[in-house]
Amino acid sequence: MNRQCATYRASLVPTLAAALVCTPRTEVRAQPTDAVIVAVSLDRPDWKYRVGDSAVFRVAVLRGGHEVPRAKVSVALAQERMKPMRVDTVDGTAAGVVLKGTLSAPGFLRATATARVDGVTYTGMATAAFSPELIDASTTMPDDFLAFWQKAICRCASHAT
Repeated sequence: MNRQCATYRASLVPTLAAALVCTPRTEVRAQPTDAVIVAVSLDRPDWKYRVGDSAVFRVAVLRGGHEVPRAKVSVALAQERMKPMRVDTVDGTAAGVVLKGTLSAPGFLRATATARVDGVTYTGMATAAFSPELIDASTTMPDDFLAFWQKAICRCASHAT
């Protein structure tokens, strides 16, 4: 090790020690044990499917990490930002609620679950992507789009320092 590195290391250690001693403590608190969560998850870690595949949504109502017994759960399955294709109210059981859904065209399918526990409403959701790489743009590019942006880029470049 050369002298410059040794000097740098020697000055770094007291600086780090001072920073640790002088830094105010940050208190980390766990979630309250009675926190209620409506957990909605999918059977694939990346939440991606091919058109025609079945996505399996699992819904659980949890309080402090444990299932809430006899929780009434309203579940809706819909294409993203569309009216639900299906809405059911079911009892949350120890096994949780399982929904299956598919799309026949590229897009997104969302499961939304709502539960009322002790007079408070809780909601959870998950969205499955069906062949997202095949989704087409929903509008056509205007004829003057490229000319507009090229002009804007040139105008910004002229102001650059």
